[in-house]
Amino acid sequence: MKRVSLLLAVVLLLSVLPLGAGAAGTQLAFTQQPQDCTAMPGRDTAVFSVQAVGDPAPTYQWQLKKSDTWENLFLVTQPTYTISRVYPDMDGWQYRCLATSGEKTIASQVVTLHARLNDITLRQLAITPPVAGEVPMQELPETDQYRFPRGIFWDPELHEGTFAPDTVYTATVYLEAKPTYTLDGLSEDFFQVPGATEVSYSYDNRGVVTAVFPKTGGDPLHYPVSAVILEGEGTVTFSDTNPAKGDTVTFTVTPAPHYKLKRLFLAMDYKDLGNGRYSFVMPASPFQVHVNFVLSDPLVYPYEDPAPYYATTAASYLYAAGIMQGTSETTFSPYAPMTRAMVATVLYRMAGEPAVSGDVTFSDVPADTWYTQAVAWAQEKGVIQGTSPTTFSPDSQVTREQLATMLWRYDGSPAPSAGTVMDFPDLADLSTWATDAMTWAVDQKIVQGYNGTLIPREPAIRGQVAAMLWRYLGSPLWV
Repeated sequence: MKRVSLLLAVVLLLSVLPLGAGAAGTQLAFTQQPQDCTAMPGRDTAVFSVQAVGDPAPTYQWQLKKSDTWENLFLVTQPTYTISRVYPDMDGWQYRCLATSGEKTIASQVVTLHARLNDITLRQLAITPPVAGEVPMQELPETDQYRFPRGIFWDPELHEGTFAPDTVYTATVYLEAKPTYTLDGLSEDFFQVPGATEVSYSYDNRGVVTAVFPKTGGDPLHYPVSAVILEGEGTVTFSDTNPAKGDTVTFTVTPAPHYKLKRLFLAMDYKDLGNGRYSFVMPASPFQVHVNFVLSDPLVYPYEDPAPYYATTAASYLYAAGIMQGTSETTFSPYAPMTRAMVATVLYRMAGEPAVSGDVTFSDVPADTWYTQAVAWAQEKGVIQGTSPTTFSPDSQVTREQLATMLWRYDGSPAPSAGTVMDFPDLADLSTWATDAMTWAVDQKIVQGYNGTLIPREPAIRGQVAAMLWRYLGSPLWV
């Protein structure tokens, strides 16, 4: 009887509990409310965050209130709402978040976005007043608030005529706000200009600060003179680099070795004094002399068949220096292969054709050919090795890696730089015995690749050989 009574009591207790009570249900509520946010227009982001609990788990919907009604923000349904770019006209906009769990919806507290500019801190303008012997045309520094398009404008213009004693000079500065900034808050008494007798401010689409300085007296203003080398190599020296208006300035034009003066340009009359010396009368403004130099003994390509761009100057230099000749009096044949005998001869000439102490020992090199002495020298110096202990193969074509190795040995087999980057896609084609030589050649910019590749085992054509030899010699422009 007691067991029946206890069961009835439990049933009656459950019947009076509210629906959803107990561990299985949680009342919908915000555990984190959003807060007002202040952001810099054009620079800062604005972030609003909420957190709610409920069973089932709440969903979120952010709303914006511009006037009198709340509007749902499209697809803004996360607990955190980030506005990636804030604009000035968003100042004062209000937001709230709706949380929904089951059939119940509650709203968060209302928050406000404040789109604020930085406080204005620029008050004193450092303008140098005109004084005798100085040209106060300095640029004003940028600030976080403003930019100054051209510094200071003077009235009268200091670069038109000699500095005038007992003259009142007026400085004008144009202020222009950076994007997303305004000049709001500036007033007549905002700016201070040390030394000025009067400072005023006006605004008409952009701010204008006017500063009036007292009368000053003194000597004429001085202006800098300089030279601009437009082409070639050489120097220009002046008798005075800071003369006053009306002074006679002399300058000397000196071409670098192997150069000559091509053109001298002054935007005024000048006198040629001879021996590279000239003179002019200084105007009331900074002044520049423009000079063009050209090579006095330029290289000339002597062949009728054109060479590729990378080989023209190289072939011209090697011809003039007597190092590498053409395949005839009128042809260079830049795309023809280069044989081992040809390379030995070119390197021998580049070395100055020194005397050879021994005879050539290769069975395929006769004693009376045009390349015999060159091969004997290359064998003696270890610059070019044979294709076997007894053969030289003089007519065999030279590959790019072989040529790099021959030049490397010619230079004394220097150790390559450890920092050289070999990032060619066909680097795996490079032979192991040529690794040090090719690394050195790339490091010295003797080998520069072909259309981004190394092609180490391809024949070295005559144009490529000329370019590699010329680069090895320092890319000279004259003999």
